[in-house]
Amino acid sequence: MSLNDDRPDGAESIQENGAEEKNSPPSSWDNLRKSIKTAGAATENTRQDPERHTEVSDPGEEPTEKLPDTTRRSSQTAEHRSEVRRSSRTAEQRTGARRASQTAEQRAGTRRSSRPAEQRTGTRRVSQDSGTERRQRVNREAGTGARPKPRSSAEAQRMRARKRRKSKKAQQMRIIVYAAAAVFVLLIILLVFGIRGCLSKRNASKNSSEITAEAAGSGGTGTTETTAEEVLPTPTPEPTEPPMPPKPDIDINSWEYILANATHSIDDYAPEVAQFEDVMLDYRIIDAMQAFVDDARAQGLNVIMSSGYRDYYTQTSLFEAKVAEYGEEEAATIVAPPGTSEHQTGLAADITDDYYDYMNESLENTELYKWMSAHCHEYGFIVRFPKGKEDITGIIYEPWHYRYVGVEAATYIMENNLTLEEFIELYK
Repeated sequence: MSLNDDRPDGAESIQENGAEEKNSPPSSWDNLRKSIKTAGAATENTRQDPERHTEVSDPGEEPTEKLPDTTRRSSQTAEHRSEVRRSSRTAEQRTGARRASQTAEQRAGTRRSSRPAEQRTGTRRVSQDSGTERRQRVNREAGTGARPKPRSSAEAQRMRARKRRKSKKAQQMRIIVYAAAAVFVLLIILLVFGIRGCLSKRNASKNSSEITAEAAGSGGTGTTETTAEEVLPTPTPEPTEPPMPPKPDIDINSWEYILANATHSIDDYAPEVAQFEDVMLDYRIIDAMQAFVDDARAQGLNVIMSSGYRDYYTQTSLFEAKVAEYGEEEAATIVAPPGTSEHQTGLAADITDDYYDYMNESLENTELYKWMSAHCHEYGFIVRFPKGKEDITGIIYEPWHYRYVGVEAATYIMENNLTLEEFIELYK
């Protein structure tokens, strides 16, 4: 068979077998048919001529002498049967061989024709073994359902983004659930502690009432001890002034500490006085007042001595004039009655400057007052009627009125914001 011959192997073998059968000598099958024909003819002849003893079995064979009827029939029958068996066996063998050869050729052809299909199937399987097709084949074999279509890259990205969103949402839900659980637990704890606190307070009040009833029934004093839950609040302590430093070691009965006020009159007391500029003062304080005024002027301040010593009679006339103007009660807050004035002691002076024709509280805003009130104790003087002490002195605030008490006492009084009345009271 040539390489260009497209006929199947089975067809070629069949044609070759047919040609061989045509060119081959007569087979046993043909001999069988001829024998059957010859036997039939002989039988007819025998029926027609029973005495005939010869039989021609084959045109190519010589006539033989005919046997007796019984022997001849049995022999013919046996030979016929054996010939039929041989012929049938030969035909069956030839037919079986032909069938076997045809079956082998058909099988070979079927194998050849099936090879390209198997190759194509194998190629498809190989192609399906990659990526999405492999997963699809596994899903089909597992019986998961219909064959899914392959996804594009955009669809795969959307699927992944959807999965990420679902995962994020699930995580947020878990966080919310955990937070809600924590809040719920905290509320339960607070509720439990609140109930316990209420119960303890109720028991404490019950116990205290029982104790009170027992004390009343036993005829006691009626006082009960406070329980731990009924401790009275600690009262806020009132602000107290810091303790006073040790008072100066002085003779409070000395002339420097003579006291003249509305409750302590000096009557017609008259000290020995001397001239100081435009006023009269107790001669014993002249040097101290001179140093005080000179240092103030050295600061560039203008110092005017407005008033000094006034005797009993002068004080009387001034007081009566104020009574006529304001009344006796109000006049007593402006000018001291006779025998109660600081000026009658000769130890006090009113100091101002040129800018004030009359004296009032506004003098405290001047540079003169600021310097003199800050340094007066260095020379033995004090502000005799300070602000905020009117209920003690009985006199209005006078920033221009200075009184001599000595350096040691003046320093103690000014540093501790005292009046002369409060200072003297320390020694009683």
